[in-house]
Amino acid sequence: MTLSNPTNNPICPCCGSTVDPAQILIDDASGIVTFGGQTVRLRALQMRVFRSVASAYPAARSKEQIYDDLYALVPDCDQPGPKIIDVAVCQMRPALASVGLVIGTQWGFGYVLTLANPEALGAIKREGLAAGRQPKLWQDAHDETIAELARQGYGLVEIARRVGIGYMATDRAMKRLGLTREVAA
Repeated sequence: MTLSNPTNNPICPCCGSTVDPAQILIDDASGIVTFGGQTVRLRALQMRVFRSVASAYPAARSKEQIYDDLYALVPDCDQPGPKIIDVAVCQMRPALASVGLVIGTQWGFGYVLTLANPEALGAIKREGLAAGRQPKLWQDAHDETIAELARQGYGLVEIARRVGIGYMATDRAMKRLGLTREVAA
């Protein structure tokens, strides 16, 4: 089946109709976000966070508002911590960058959706692809580096940053090497 498209506008992947290229299309059922004729698929939590942030466009949305959108109807005992919002935003940024959408941070408040201008789109896509690279794999040399940094008095966060591995991996290595300090009660 061939669709006539005299305006040369992008075609919606869900219904097949032509759409304005500057319009953001959100299909909650499939997790697809379309912008500028390109599509990206988000996971369920990411889609719900994206919808909440996009609903405030062009204004910012506070983390509390996003959290309420997601969990207002869930009993307190079943709600995850508010950090889940930050994690979802961090995970979806590379995917959204590939279609020219940016979720920016407004420090101390929340998040704001920004549409990339065409000149910046290439740089945003490259940055998004670079952010999506695989984490650094564990190497035996990390144990030696971690031990040396701990002897120099550096804490967990600084050691993880200097070695370039996650905090949990650094914490496990420090425990395995007997380098954890007991906190006095």
